[in-house]
Amino acid sequence: FKEAICTAKEAISRAPRDARAITLVGLALAQAPVSQQKGEGKERAKRALKKAMALDPGALKPLFALVDLHAAEGDFEVCYKLLREGIEGGKVNDLLREHSGAMASVTGNVATWNKEHLDLLYAKTAEIYTADEQYVEALECFHTAISMNPQNGLAVQGLERLEKILKGIDPDDEEELDEAGDMDDGGDGGEYWD
Repeated sequence: FKEAICTAKEAISRAPRDARAITLVGLALAQAPVSQQKGEGKERAKRALKKAMALDPGALKPLFALVDLHAAEGDFEVCYKLLREGIEGGKVNDLLREHSGAMASVTGNVATWNKEHLDLLYAKTAEIYTADEQYVEALECFHTAISMNPQNGLAVQGLERLEKILKGIDPDDEEELDEAGDMDDGGDGGEYWD
């Protein structure tokens, strides 16, 4: 942890207005052991990540890190708000790009986006819905992400995980997964129905 903080501070000293350097500080603070946080490490991490997002609203790393911090605290409404703003920012830029015929760059709360960001945002939103046990919404978001980019590994793996949950299989329990795999490998399942 101390090395990460030192590296992050060095990056900040060299580039104080660089969103990547500030994100590095936020990520380092988020990883601080509870014993070294004095009750404010996570809050400082959130402030740093918000500052990085303000400098580069289109950057996904600080957004996803901030969402993960809130999700770990069970504050899913803040997660949904942050991700919705990211998705809507991408849609706004798609519309501007469509009408201007060139890459749109908007200052303020909206960044220059492309469709690649949207599929990642939908996949992350689905991941949060899954953690919040809102499975219908999670399915919808995973399918939206996959329809935008079938190669989105986060969405594909998340959907597979969600399908296991919906089947009543704990996706984190290796033994249960092996047993479920043995049943699935039985071909047409004829031995159970004969």
